[in-house]
Amino acid sequence: MKLLTTIAAVLISISAFSQNYVEYNEGAFSTNGEELSMEQINDLTLRLNAGVGNLRRGNRFNHMYYNANDRLANNSLNGLGVLYLAYLVGFSSCWVDYLQL
Repeated sequence: MKLLTTIAAVLISISAFSQNYVEYNEGAFSTNGEELSMEQINDLTLRLNAGVGNLRRGNRFNHMYYNANDRLANNSLNGLGVLYLAYLVGFSSCWVDYLQL
């Protein structure tokens, strides 16, 4: 049993120290001291299936920053959603007041 525990500990330590870390520092990604391009980051993200949602969200926000029409459409839809939610809350509060009579 001790031998199995020792072998497992050695394998875990080897796999932990042999990983390639991607570092983020002041707007740039790097690994092993060399800077990575956005295409390389995109490929790593898709290959490792890590942070795909965050990458997609970041690309969408970056696209909206440079495109005023998309930004306006997004803000308009958000505004309509807020107005609809306010209408529903107001309607439900009136309905609750009516039922309490």
